Amino acid sequence: MLNYKESLPIWLMDLSQILITACEEIYLVGGAIRDLLGGREIDDYDFVVKKNAIDAARLTANHLQGDFYILDYQRQTARAIILFKNKYLRIDFALFNGKDIIEDLTRRDFTINAMALRLPVDNDLIDPTGGLKDLKEELLKPCSDSAFIDDPVRTIRFVRFLQEMELQADPSIEKLVKEAAPLLGQVSKERQRDALLDVISVANSRDAFNYMLKIGLISELFPAAEHLSEVKLSFPHTYNAWDHTMQVIYYCQQLMAMLGIAPPLGDYHPRLIDAINRLGRHLEHLQLFFCQNFSSGRTKYQLLILSAFFHDLAKGLVEQQQIEDRMKYPGHAKRGAKLVRDWSKDVNLSNLEGDYLYSSVRMHMKVSRLELNNQAEKNVSIFRFFKRAGEAGVITALLHLADVLTTYEQAITDDRWDEAVSAADIIFDAYFFRFDSLINPIPLVNGRELMRIFNLQPGKHIGDFLEALREEQVSDKIHNRQQALAFLQKQISQEK
Repeated sequence: MLNYKESLPIWLMDLSQILITACEEIYLVGGAIRDLLGGREIDDYDFVVKKNAIDAARLTANHLQGDFYILDYQRQTARAIILFKNKYLRIDFALFNGKDIIEDLTRRDFTINAMALRLPVDNDLIDPTGGLKDLKEELLKPCSDSAFIDDPVRTIRFVRFLQEMELQADPSIEKLVKEAAPLLGQVSKERQRDALLDVISVANSRDAFNYMLKIGLISELFPAAEHLSEVKLSFPHTYNAWDHTMQVIYYCQQLMAMLGIAPPLGDYHPRLIDAINRLGRHLEHLQLFFCQNFSSGRTKYQLLILSAFFHDLAKGLVEQQQIEDRMKYPGHAKRGAKLVRDWSKDVNLSNLEGDYLYSSVRMHMKVSRLELNNQAEKNVSIFRFFKRAGEAGVITALLHLADVLTTYEQAITDDRWDEAVSAADIIFDAYFFRFDSLINPIPLVNGRELMRIFNLQPGKHIGDFLEALREEQVSDKIHNRQQALAFLQKQISQEK
């Protein structure tokens, strides 16, 4: 039998008496118990208390020298974030959902999340719904038939736990999920977003999105995607628009899994293994890039998968054009970029995250092997690419690799694959090794100086002159201020 007291961290034991004094009753609940029983590392600790949940979070943060946040003052939920063994832990506190711990647990989502330990910890597991038995038998069951109706975001969490823990669910549960899915509109967009991103973080995302389509979640979360399977793509595409999107997601995850960023998969395409080998000098930089999370804690990997999901979403919305023997979807990248920007605002992502998504979807057709491999214009092409894509250019290059492979699949030639990998290599080289010379050259003249020296009035033309100067710099035609001023004099003279 597991000794719970010896299995939990020492800081929790030290904290117990302080919290009991403030809260009277306090219980460790949910995922922490599930992970403890499953032998997995615990990153998040959830506690429910009889009273003073916000005070408990504040006391925890103060005692462990962490940060304190009120999540919902009206509902009395709060969070402490502490650093323990070089890792940040999230510790949440809430009041009982009900009159006592038993009622709280029976109102939770799944039986495997409805177990608790009372502090100070002894070896008495509180398990009113049989969660321990279900965990041992690898079954995912709701605590009640009304669990999904009570909180529809649990329909998304259902997909997460099936994927993350490789559990089995009774087929009858799908009926409950389908009944509750239309109620997702009653849940805040932020909660829907967080549940979806949790799925991406732990799942085989292709399988998860396909399953969400089957049980009616995609039509609620992304109505524009519901009919993508009806959009037929012409040669050289090998899939319809939905299956193409799913395969691009799958290949993006394979690339990231080989970098140690994404959940591992059991199979990796030989072409992608080849790409990782040939891009070897960039791998450490790519790992560092993707390990730098946003201030929200959300990850660039999550945004890569979202970009893959949205990259062809507008093909079901724009007017199709038959050109010779191929079907074209003009403007789908621009329309898709608008869709993902609107979605990112709707779910309250940060402006920076929204910019990443917008740029990667907008630019996924612009990783032009012809322009980037044209030696005479390559540097200017790189500069212009990153001017529009920003840091999302790195994500876009990986999306491009997955997109090209999905488009051709077994019919892809060595030459076409070489072109795709070469384009990614050029983009990574510019960003990781030549950022200051190709992407953001040091300004030799600023706008205020330009107006003063040449007696110019403010306006769009000032930016145009400076942009032309930067392109001359990245082309290695201008190296100092004197050359810059001579170039600007010539440009201004030609404008008059």
